[in-house]
Amino acid sequence: MAKGPEHSRVNSGEVLSVAICDIRSSLSLSLNLSRLLPSMLISRAESTKWFGEVVPALANFLLKLSSLLENHYLIADDFLGKYGIKTGLPILCPQEASIAFLSQELIGALLGCSFFCWFPVTNRGANHLPTINVDELFAHVLPLDNRPLFISYPDADAWSKSIVPLCPFEEEIRFMINPELIAGMLFLPSIADNEAIEIVGAGRFLRL
Repeated sequence: MAKGPEHSRVNSGEVLSVAICDIRSSLSLSLNLSRLLPSMLISRAESTKWFGEVVPALANFLLKLSSLLENHYLIADDFLGKYGIKTGLPILCPQEASIAFLSQELIGALLGCSFFCWFPVTNRGANHLPTINVDELFAHVLPLDNRPLFISYPDADAWSKSIVPLCPFEEEIRFMINPELIAGMLFLPSIADNEAIEIVGAGRFLRL
């Protein structure tokens, strides 16, 4: 996939679903993507760009993940190491303070891993860690009333009549605008009322 659809023949949502499932299967990671990619509705021009540019870019990031992680941990303690503070990528527990510095390239690789559903999900819930693979993220988008396989942004009337708390929607919208924030879901557990998460430097890639 890193070489583009001419090489991989991945040029549709259905083929991409099969490819991701095959990769997961080869890694002994089960997955059912039947509810994921058929819900994507884009034009032919957008589809050409998506499969010709975006998917290969994510795949190339993924190929770099091992070396990026190795380099990350080699230099992680250079920032605040003299104060005895570790800044490498952690897996935090509730009520545990920490700090991490991630490069934009590493974040891109982590997002690629999330998109291709490579992260193990065993015990994430037990450790209060949120969902990270996009198969689950796509399962919670709102359907169009007249076309249940497609998705849409809720209109004003839907907001006013919604019985669902708005906070989850606000978080999802923020993640759409600043997708680098999604990487934090890998290692940041759900927070309690006396905790806070501060993220600095996330770029804006979408205007709503």
